[in-house]
Amino acid sequence: MTRKQKSKHAANIVKWELIHRDPGSSYEDKRNAESNILQLSNMLLCLPHGFEIMEDIDNMVQQQLQNKEIS
Repeated sequence: MTRKQKSKHAANIVKWELIHRDPGSSYEDKRNAESNILQLSNMLLCLPHGFEIMEDIDNMVQQQLQNKEIS
């Protein structure tokens, strides 16, 4: 998987994580965000070297979330 693809997946996870963390989000929105994160994670883990891919994506997600908290 290319870095660009990993970055795209990380951006989606960040978007869903922010919805999940937002106290103003509806229960349905939070549930959908959580479901999307789990579905993407499961799909990526099934790929060859899935654990390493998820590790790279997780690092990107953590970095992006930290940057959003600092801003």
